[in-house]
Amino acid sequence: MNWGIIAALGLLFTFNTVNGQLDPEIVDEIIPEITSQGGEAKLNCTVVNKQSGHTVHWTFMDSYAGGDIISNDKDIFITNPECKEGKKKYEVIVNKFNQRETYMLKINCLEFVDYGYYKCYIQIRGDSSASWPSKIGYLVVQVPPTITSKNVAVKQLDEGQSGFLQCEATGVPKPNITWVRSDGGMLPGGMGALWNSTILPLNNITKDNRGLYKCVADNQVRPPDVYLVALQVFFKPETKAVQDTVGQAQNRQFDAKLECRIATTTLRFQESWYTLRIKNVEANDYTKYFCIAQNRIGRNATTMITLFETMECQGANCPTYEGLGASAISVSLLATISVVTLAKLLL
Repeated sequence: MNWGIIAALGLLFTFNTVNGQLDPEIVDEIIPEITSQGGEAKLNCTVVNKQSGHTVHWTFMDSYAGGDIISNDKDIFITNPECKEGKKKYEVIVNKFNQRETYMLKINCLEFVDYGYYKCYIQIRGDSSASWPSKIGYLVVQVPPTITSKNVAVKQLDEGQSGFLQCEATGVPKPNITWVRSDGGMLPGGMGALWNSTILPLNNITKDNRGLYKCVADNQVRPPDVYLVALQVFFKPETKAVQDTVGQAQNRQFDAKLECRIATTTLRFQESWYTLRIKNVEANDYTKYFCIAQNRIGRNATTMITLFETMECQGANCPTYEGLGASAISVSLLATISVVTLAKLLL
């Protein structure tokens, strides 16, 4: 029998006991906690062989002080404000089973500043802090996304120019950024219906690209954040004749109305109607007309509108005798009798 080995084991057993008891230690890893802002987190630290005079502490390692002590056994060591519904910010709940004691640190009303590393350690009386048993747990506080670049509400470009739209967001986990058009249309430059990036390129823009663009920031923590940008594209006016031919009789106090439609710079498709009214049409009015529109980008003209002669009045404002009553007829008859009578008197 190797008495040397037996003696060594005995010495080791004596070293690891105090008054016949095993040294205290922390068993099991502290499972990381992931929860949402405003909720609650629970971190468990399980201790065995805790002896009288030793204490279990929780500290927040990411604090500005480099390690604020939160608790001393069940007692909260730091300022413990009431956050909502009578709950305190911090609680320590102790559950015992045989030689195992679980010190559960409960953090209520979670905020982003609670995110980080938490250490549980056993302060052993008479030993240096370097030898105290400890375990580290990790708390992730999920934060809904917040778009931070909301300084541009309207983006203006001339047709043919290039530019970009930018959208950045904060949140935990890091949000994904998606660009879409509010009307469900295609994005510029053949990028399809959606674009996943903080920057949306606007290359060689056209008037068809004008409209509302939506940036959506989402990290699966509700609610997502949304940012709208209006893209306004300046282009030379578009002109179109309502009718390319208009007829009217001459020298009979009849008017002619020529109309054209003008599409100008706007966020969505929109047209304005313009009318040229020619009063008391005469022979020299029969010709070709053009509707011309101009802005700083350029000018455009309609195809020609032709005004031609007809034998009868054309249009909604032509006179009619229908429904005018007996008085009108009698006036007309009187005028006829007077003329006939005058003619006979001259014979």
